[in-house]
Amino acid sequence: WIANGFVQSIGWPTGVKIIGHWFTCSHPPYQQQQSWFIFRGYDSIGLVFGIWAAHQYVGNIIGIFYVSCVERFEWSLSVAFILPAFQAFIAALFVLMLVQ
Repeated sequence: WIANGFVQSIGWPTGVKIIGHWFTCSHPPYQQQQSWFIFRGYDSIGLVFGIWAAHQYVGNIIGIFYVSCVERFEWSLSVAFILPAFQAFIAALFVLMLVQ
């Protein structure tokens, strides 16, 4: 349990550092360039961290939805593994489009 807690405690600070550097500008705010992407610049970093902090709760809601669909429509158990894999693939494509 100690090793598990240690490894999990590494995740949050690392994620904050990556997200903080990914979505901040390398130049001062007064020289900020216009971008089509809403999450650019110093003024949107709170929005980015808000979405980042909410991902765990949204994931729990989606997981409950998947389980209830599998149970309600009497799908096979393999569908419970295929739905999250498909969702992860779509999310990976979305992230790939946003990475510069």
